[in-house]
This record gives sequence, structure tokens and C-alpha cells, in this order.
Amino acid sequence: MRRRHNLPLTAPARALLELALTDQPALEAVLARYPHSRGAARLRAIIAEEAPLSESEAEREFRDLVAKARATQPRGKVRILGYNVDFVWLDRRLIIEIDGYRYHRSRRKFERDRERNARLQAAGYTVIRFTWRQLRDEPAVVLFRLGQLLGR
Repeated sequence: MRRRHNLPLTAPARALLELALTDQPALEAVLARYPHSRGAARLRAIIAEEAPLSESEAEREFRDLVAKARATQPRGKVRILGYNVDFVWLDRRLIIEIDGYRYHRSRRKFERDRERNARLQAAGYTVIRFTWRQLRDEPAVVLFRLGQLLGR
């Protein structure tokens, strides 16, 4: 182990390993206390890239809109061609993805989403993306588009 002024030092790679055990709220709290520290921007980017997804408020909102449209509920969190899709009507080969800016603002995710859409479309699926802002602020527009897609 390396030491400086008789204090043990942790290598950056080892520190990252230890950080992997830290939960996202703890990391966000540290960033809030030290927003301009060296490395803060990179840590924010890592958090945004790797934050786990679960049944989000946006996805619940989408299910509510489907119910308002009196449409059959899609299957959620289904794996198709190796991708986890948010919603799918298998009989119509229609996939709906709900995107929040927080999780899709990096170039890597932008590129990955385009590749994913292309592969799913090449396999005969229609892929439509709605944003959290659209669900929240323009539910009538989302309902109209959903009706068009489902033939209502």
C-alpha cells in the first residue's frame, strides 16, 4: 500500500471500486455539497449514464393514458432481440419507449438508441418514443398519436 505523510493512499481505480458500493442518492448528495470539485462533472455524467431504470412515474403515466384510450394494455419490460423495451403490443409489433432527458442526454446513449431502433425496425417492429415531458405536458397529443398507432 502506498503512503503519503504516513497516511494510506487509495489508488483511483480502487476508489472507483469502492464507489460502486455507494448508492446514487449518496453520490448526488456529495455532488450537491461540492458541485465544482475536480471530477464532479465526470461523476455527474457517470450517474446519468448508469442510473438503473425501474417502473418509473413516466411509465405509470403511460399506462394511465393507455387506459384512457380504452386500449389493451401493452406488455411491459419485455426483452426483444436482446433489448429490454418499455412497452410492446406483440400482435401489432409496436414498441413504445418512454425517454427522460436525464437518462438519454449523452452521445453514447443517443447513438445506442438509434442503433437499437434500426435493429428493431429491421426486424419488423415499429418503434415510437415519447418523452416524460410529452406525457406530463401534452397528454392529449400522446393520446392522439397512440390512437393513430392502435387504429382508433
